Amino acid sequence: MKEIRIHGRGGQGAVTAGIILAQALFNDGKYVQTFPIFGVERRGAPVAAFVRVGDTEVMQRYNVYKPGDVIVLDRALIEMESVNVYAGIRPNGHVFINDFGVMGERRIGDDYYIHNVHATKIALKHGLGHQQAPIVNTAMVGVYLGYYRVPLEHGLAAVEKHSPFKTDANKKAFEEGYNVWTT
Repeated sequence: MKEIRIHGRGGQGAVTAGIILAQALFNDGKYVQTFPIFGVERRGAPVAAFVRVGDTEVMQRYNVYKPGDVIVLDRALIEMESVNVYAGIRPNGHVFINDFGVMGERRIGDDYYIHNVHATKIALKHGLGHQQAPIVNTAMVGVYLGYYRVPLEHGLAAVEKHSPFKTDANKKAFEEGYNVWTT
């Protein structure tokens, strides 16, 4: 079983990202589970969502403390004292960060890999949110699923099902994020 933790801020779509990710993996024939955790329930407050995926039924019903992968929707969360996006990450795990810096992958010691992707640019290009509050969830889920080569159509079907607003824009952002690793 693989455990995935998604970090974002209220209003960025972290919970929806977990739902879309779980749906895409379910579409790929996996067993899944997803749920969020909220601190202060307000726009901009740190939020986490959890996804478990496996080849057999997922029975665990608690937070993800030792993720194999982490998705970070807002790079500023890395600097916050109250949030440790790297907490518990498993050896050789992967951290996917929406970052304005140089895109690419780098290994951090023997611990984990960091993948920087400018998902804000993708989201804004497709009209998802605005400069102060881009909605990067579909682009980042696309980045994640593209990295692991989950079939594109499984992700697009999940976005279609769980993005009732701006569905076409979300599908385009998802696909652009998905294709980051092939260009």
